[in-house]
Amino acid sequence: MGYENSNLAVDIEITPITEQSPTFIKSQKDGAHTTAKLLGLKDIKTGAFLPHIESAFYVIAYDQYEETNTPVYVIAFINKELGLAYEVTVYCYNIDLEAGRKIANSFKWLE
Repeated sequence: MGYENSNLAVDIEITPITEQSPTFIKSQKDGAHTTAKLLGLKDIKTGAFLPHIESAFYVIAYDQYEETNTPVYVIAFINKELGLAYEVTVYCYNIDLEAGRKIANSFKWLE
């Protein structure tokens, strides 16, 4: 599922944990980094843990297409109770890293 406008795009992929690598399950920090690599993103930089989901982590990478270098937040987290893994990308077409960070940090579980 996802959302896109001329400034940002958010894509959320939800899969069973059993379809994720042991590295992703053990460390969402490593999972975010690996996901960025698998997406072909470049210049991957360590980001931070998300404030509202335990162990959720993002990295910042870049989608290089022609002459553009679009920042992408790649977020990884799991819900062990539901047996689900989440991979989220936030493409910052307008190069606004702060907007991307706010979106990344807005993820939380509903009660």
